[in-house]
Amino acid sequence: MNICIDGRTIYKRNTGFGYYAFYLIRHILRSECNDHITLILHKDVANLFFMPSCTKHHEILTAVDYRNRILRDAWENLVLPIIFKKHNINMFHSLTFHMPILRIGNIKQVVTIHDLVVFKMPEIYPKYYTIYWRFIIKRSLERSSKIIAISEATKQDIIDLFNIKEDKIHVIYHGIDLKRFRPKDETNGVGATLKKYGLKKPYIMALGLSDLRKNGERILKSYSKIIKDKTKDVSLAICGILRKRNRVLFDQIKEHGLSDRVVMTGFVEDEDLPILYRAADLFIFPSLYEGFGLPILEAMACGTPVITSNISSMPEVAGDAAVLVNPYDVDALARAMHGILTDKGLKESLVKKGLERVKQFSWEKCAEETIRVYEAACNSNKSSADYADFTD
Repeated sequence: MNICIDGRTIYKRNTGFGYYAFYLIRHILRSECNDHITLILHKDVANLFFMPSCTKHHEILTAVDYRNRILRDAWENLVLPIIFKKHNINMFHSLTFHMPILRIGNIKQVVTIHDLVVFKMPEIYPKYYTIYWRFIIKRSLERSSKIIAISEATKQDIIDLFNIKEDKIHVIYHGIDLKRFRPKDETNGVGATLKKYGLKKPYIMALGLSDLRKNGERILKSYSKIIKDKTKDVSLAICGILRKRNRVLFDQIKEHGLSDRVVMTGFVEDEDLPILYRAADLFIFPSLYEGFGLPILEAMACGTPVITSNISSMPEVAGDAAVLVNPYDVDALARAMHGILTDKGLKESLVKKGLERVKQFSWEKCAEETIRVYEAACNSNKSSADYADFTD
């Protein structure tokens, strides 16, 4: 079987999609899969997966930037079919919702659905963005032979929104790189890294607040409460780039008099992220919606206690190893932060549970289960039976 995997979301500065693509592809190539793999990658990461002992794959490089929606869509629908034909592709795996508009021959198609936030929370995005992604996702679900959902919560969203039969959807969890994300290591230059981002211990860490669903406004409100209560002299580190749409956060920082307590680090380099997790007193991730929530596992793996939401996929990922709260309840968030900052026993318990919890998630397992989906897709016959009949 000739399998084509689209890895164009992998860049030198990766985000969630890029990490998923990188780790999944790397472990598929390391697995016992005997199929030939054709990788589609951006030219800037050429030979990223070069392994002298591995002869079962080759790379097709493109200069088209995945982030350029117009060029990306044109390339997918004009060039990708040519690649399929030229390399006798039997199966195509889209790692990011995308499928060519037209069905191409007898090629089986698998799509990974990371979340359905444009259906669940359309109000937080521009209308054109929501319309575009709704169209892309619906079309990909229709074209696919099999669907990979990254959590049971995402699977249920697919069923609820599209009436797709349950046996077409396979839940495969992300993994966690435990060599990269690991507990405290005093040899890793913590002091220099904190200085680089303008941080001093102790601090609470938040990540990715550029995305409005990450609940940045309530994080600030709850943080302002524990500062007023003089719980502890602890700063708040907002890690990641903030944008114009985050104007409310800047206004809130001034309104609550937090300018000297909130540190905005900007973009965090890959090699620095685990260090910032390790040095934090706690990691707060009260997102309003997640397809999975990989930062929960990253923080746990670094030995940092976690506060996250009791909705969407987050309880599924965190298990009993985090403090789960209603993300809409500012007082509950403040109480959770106060508890971890002041209760040493609670903090130690969460750290211990977190380090055990992350062992349940591995990229090796993710790759093995994905290969089994490929096999199931090649043996499937797509038909209208993919959709559930909800007649009374």
